[in-house]
Amino acid sequence: MWGICFDVSVLGGALCQNVVEYEIINDGDTALIINPVKDIEIPIEKILVLDKPPEFVYGDLAIPVAHSELVGKIEKIIWHFKKETCGYYISVNGRKKKTRYYADDLKKLEITKLESLFQELDNIERYNIYDYNIDVIFELSDGSCWSATFFTYENLLSLRKRYQETGECLAGKYFYADKPIFISKIDKELIKDVIKDILYKGGTDAFTKLEA
Repeated sequence: MWGICFDVSVLGGALCQNVVEYEIINDGDTALIINPVKDIEIPIEKILVLDKPPEFVYGDLAIPVAHSELVGKIEKIIWHFKKETCGYYISVNGRKKKTRYYADDLKKLEITKLESLFQELDNIERYNIYDYNIDVIFELSDGSCWSATFFTYENLLSLRKRYQETGECLAGKYFYADKPIFISKIDKELIKDVIKDILYKGGTDAFTKLEA
């Protein structure tokens, strides 16, 4: 559930008039806030219920319409009583911006499609997810298409051992791949999280853009 917090005692008043996500507990007497902070309990009467969730939620990636070169993350959601709508504040590469945006000022950036070249992600249980590498192609909600290559840390050690035996890469004295991204395991949701984190930090250079 989503609502507007009116409890001035929470976090020194920092959440007052902020839009929060919450659950109802204790037979309906208490609201348990779960976003943007977790596990804070306040009296249910300190919450004004919203009819529908905000169009952007905490952690969403968003691009300002007027500055399409920026990728921001939703950090704060307030309620504008006069306009009767949500206002959003974003951070860009870890720095919070002072500009207040409304839904029409932002475009959501989402991974709309993610697949591997040989369908490994659809049958990943067949592989050692801790010792593997994979090429993926993903599409974003802005219509762009990208590729990325993921190696697990353990796979790098396995490749070095194999190269020592085969003589490749000067018998394992070096490793080369175009734009490798190292990851703890091959997992579809983890790969999505890594891509989103890199996008948020402005790291599109880690990916290869594919032309339509």
